[in-house]
Amino acid sequence: MNIFTGIKNKIKESVIEEELQKREKELIQRYQEYEAQLEKEYQEKLQEQVKIIENQFIEDMNQKLLVLCREYQRFFNEKIEKIESVYQQVNFQAEQFNIFLQIQIEQFEQKIKDYQSQHQYQNLKQQLIDEFKKIYSKEPKDSMLKKMFTTNKDIQKNLLMFDDLIKEISHNKLDSILKIKQKVNIDSFFQLENKLLREIRNQYINDQQMESIKNHYINTFECCVCLEKNKVEFVWSGCGHTNTCAQCSKSLKACPICRKPGKLIHLYIA
Repeated sequence: MNIFTGIKNKIKESVIEEELQKREKELIQRYQEYEAQLEKEYQEKLQEQVKIIENQFIEDMNQKLLVLCREYQRFFNEKIEKIESVYQQVNFQAEQFNIFLQIQIEQFEQKIKDYQSQHQYQNLKQQLIDEFKKIYSKEPKDSMLKKMFTTNKDIQKNLLMFDDLIKEISHNKLDSILKIKQKVNIDSFFQLENKLLREIRNQYINDQQMESIKNHYINTFECCVCLEKNKVEFVWSGCGHTNTCAQCSKSLKACPICRKPGKLIHLYIA
């Protein structure tokens, strides 16, 4: 009986041990499955966190890049504004310098014109003095009158030659010298001529001879339009013809003798 009991107990123990081993294996397998499931869930959550962090990092970097771009844009705009300001200052200074140079050029040209006018005046005066000395000392009255009017015409030719000389200088030299021609007032030369005539006639001819010459000078000319004498007051600067009165000159645009366009210049007869 004891033997059977011992065998039975051994069998029980063997069955229990097998059951225990089986249960242990099941528990181990369940644990491993649970552990794998936890690992899988952990990895999934970890991936989600990584993506969230990556997206946040990308967003932060985008914001920082945007701010940096704006800062660079502002920096470059400030530099551009400073460059434009400096350029405007330089341009303003250049304009002021150009104005200064223009003033200097105009002053220099005025000095040239004054020098040329004075030089021409002296030459004309000396020429007239020499001519009238010859006329008064050697020629009779009628011949003297002819010589005086011939000299007057020579003076006008000299003025026209001076005008041509200015044109030649303006053509061959610097463009700025063109202003000399534009500023030369030819009227002043005719006034100088008449002034010289008055001075020389007062110096070398007595009052009676002066009156005779004046009357002969005035009666010699007549207006070529209305044919009235003692009314000639204008001369054409282009050709030098003295031939029109004040009334007729208003409707003329060219010399009625040679048809050459020009400028009417007033004659002053003492």
